[in-house]
Amino acid sequence: MNRKLVASLVSCFVLGSVSAYAANPFSDVEPSSWAYQSVEQLASAGIINGYPDGTFKGNKDITRYEMAQMVAKAMANQDRANAEQQAMINRLADEFSNELNTLGVRVAKLEDQVGNVKVTGNYRLRYRGSQLKNDAYAYGKHSSFDYRARVIFNAKVNDKTDAVVRVQGSGELGNSNANIAQVNLAYVDHHFGKDTTLRVGRQLYTPALGLMYDDLIDGARLMYKHGKLDVSASYGY
Repeated sequence: MNRKLVASLVSCFVLGSVSAYAANPFSDVEPSSWAYQSVEQLASAGIINGYPDGTFKGNKDITRYEMAQMVAKAMANQDRANAEQQAMINRLADEFSNELNTLGVRVAKLEDQVGNVKVTGNYRLRYRGSQLKNDAYAYGKHSSFDYRARVIFNAKVNDKTDAVVRVQGSGELGNSNANIAQVNLAYVDHHFGKDTTLRVGRQLYTPALGLMYDDLIDGARLMYKHGKLDVSASYGY
């Protein structure tokens, strides 16, 4: 793909359109060129650079590395973009993540700035060949398939605050009465420096490696971890 076409696409996706022309940024890009406006806009924003001789060489095919440089500069100017344009920058950053890593650009930094909600999950299907009945295992007589599905939402509120919500569904295949869906995690973490964190909400609590208690609580927990010292104080039910 030649440089003029790429410049036009990036201009549309990242910076939008402009209504006025500025001074000719490159000697080989004429004001009458269909790509002049896009090239001028990206040059003014510092997203593209020409060659040392002052030319743009718009008919030259662009490499992935050169495209990654444009994406990196677009990321640096992402505060000027609207939500749709930021989403496009995200997709470009994902596509050129290897090249951006080579350039020393952290793709995760863009996600933190935009404040995206990350969604992950897992699914477990299990076959149970026995079921406890009358204090004894009846092998093969009550076998069944059960499942557990989890969807986890992680949101970066700001540099010091994160939020997590986990929705879980579980049940037995073929038994509609045994299906359950609930929000079993919903908490906010606020970090006071790098050692101290306050967690408030529904959370998993496992003191003493789960030997004392291993279940959910609704409450607050203040955690301090520095080197080998790891202590916490909790209140909840």
